[in-house]
Amino acid sequence: MALVAAAGLVAVLLAPGLAPVWVVLIGIGQAGIFPMALLFISRGVKDPRGRGPNLSAFAQGSGYLLAAGGPLLVGVLHDLTGNWSACLVALTLLSLLLACIGPRAANATAWHRSLPADAHGGAGYDEHLDAARVDGS
Repeated sequence: MALVAAAGLVAVLLAPGLAPVWVVLIGIGQAGIFPMALLFISRGVKDPRGRGPNLSAFAQGSGYLLAAGGPLLVGVLHDLTGNWSACLVALTLLSLLLACIGPRAANATAWHRSLPADAHGGAGYDEHLDAARVDGS
């Protein structure tokens, strides 16, 4: 999906007259990225009652905090260069970076889920939480 967004951004640079078409392509790419990021969060935990809410809060909180600076940085870049080309190049590079990182994130969550419970030196984190819920401790 990130590659679709990157292709749309490059297309805007090369053929700006067809920008309405390319904006749809960018939208399709970016609309697929966000649900996949949320999917990686849920795939990264064995028991969603254990670590899931903490991981979700951290990932979404830090992600939204980083994303909040995006419009400001794009505006500053536009003011410095006087055109939108540098902004489109920067967004394209970020999309390509995301295309490289995304598959690794998917593999990392699959790898973590495949670890046996004793790989962490005893019962897994989720199992400790379940035992605490049952014992009331």
